[in-house]
Amino acid sequence: MNNNIQVNGVVTIQIYDENQNISETIINKNLVVASGLRFFIDKIIDATSHEIKKIGIGDGTTPSDLGDTGLQSSTNFIDDVMNVASDTSNSFVADIIISDNYGGSTVSEVALFASDGSTDILIARTVLNENQRFVKEDGKNISIYWKITLG
Repeated sequence: MNNNIQVNGVVTIQIYDENQNISETIINKNLVVASGLRFFIDKIIDATSHEIKKIGIGDGTTPSDLGDTGLQSSTNFIDDVMNVASDTSNSFVADIIISDNYGGSTVSEVALFASDGSTDILIARTVLNENQRFVKEDGKNISIYWKITLG
């Protein structure tokens, strides 16, 4: 019997131009951190009131680590996701559109959080490589779509 839980994530970031056309798509695997693994175990046994609720962006560049508890940067933006759904019995998806907030800042890290309304738990974090990093400009939206698969 295997006592390990396998949790994998992929984040897709779409950058839109001023005419709302997709100008770039970035797809990255991410690290589901220790607190994220604990969250999924607790969800399976119905031992948490936290739900996947937030996605954040920041300008941190330190590689993701299993012990991460949040975004690395002190300059970050975290907001509620628009939709959270289970697209199969073992997958969860969350998405957000970030419009004029965070304008002018470099985006180099992205994170997925669970929340119970008062406490946030980091689920997963990814750091964009140097050629994927971009400046979030006012008037240009970005969408972030996150898929987490258990199995």
